[in-house]
Amino acid sequence: MVRKLEASASFVQIEGRELTNNRGDKMIYEIVITADTNDADYITKISDITPGELERFTPLIAEIAKKVKHYNWDTSVYGDDEDKPEIMYSQFAELVEEFGEFVPHGEHGVHTIKSIVYYEKPTKIVLL
Repeated sequence: MVRKLEASASFVQIEGRELTNNRGDKMIYEIVITADTNDADYITKISDITPGELERFTPLIAEIAKKVKHYNWDTSVYGDDEDKPEIMYSQFAELVEEFGEFVPHGEHGVHTIKSIVYYEKPTKIVLL
């Protein structure tokens, strides 16, 4: 099931406890971030993320989702300074650099995060 979440600081429903699946295993999530590098040239990065990290990034992600401006995460070497994440989200200065590790980065950077999706990481069994 896929849900579109509203842009609010509380859209990730995680209580401050360690989450486990129905087998009692610690839950790990994957976060999938798709970004635009240059006029609809999209790149995607898939990373493991813990529930605690996800919860910590929630206010920043909510703020990114609110941006209606074309550029919402400009790391491009050609971009304007006011569109840089460090400036645009200065109230989250301590999170911007850390969250940036989850954002894909093209040859010349990216300018817009188009989507952020997270889900419980599936169990993979290698048979051969």
